[in-house]
Amino acid sequence: MTRRIPSMVAVALALSLCAVGCESPNSDSGTTSKAMEQRMRDIEKRMKDSMPKTQQIALAQKPDPAVVRKVQDQLKTLNEYLEPAPSGKIDMVTVNASEAFQHRVGLKEDGLLNEETLHKLEEASKAGSTPTTAP
Repeated sequence: MTRRIPSMVAVALALSLCAVGCESPNSDSGTTSKAMEQRMRDIEKRMKDSMPKTQQIALAQKPDPAVVRKVQDQLKTLNEYLEPAPSGKIDMVTVNASEAFQHRVGLKEDGLLNEETLHKLEEASKAGSTPTTAP
């Protein structure tokens, strides 16, 4: 099974490690801390700006945490959600897993937890496998 992991996640991790490691031992820790916080906000903004609009919209969803937890459980049953435990929060892992599921069943790959996606997910998780569409 192929997973799509946004390259921006790898970039963010690298930049975060650099930001932590770039602190000068002789610098004022208050100033350094503020500068590091500003760098992290800048990184977050650049990541968000580089993210496809569909993912931004999917991450902005505000569904009930119980619904998200159920979706994560169902996606985990279908081997799409790889986190150890459902969080009940919409995050990139959940959006990517939803998009992968939507792709496999022939739905629009937008990561949105709409009625059609929830219905197909319910059916697939009860059956224990993800149905694939004919090419």
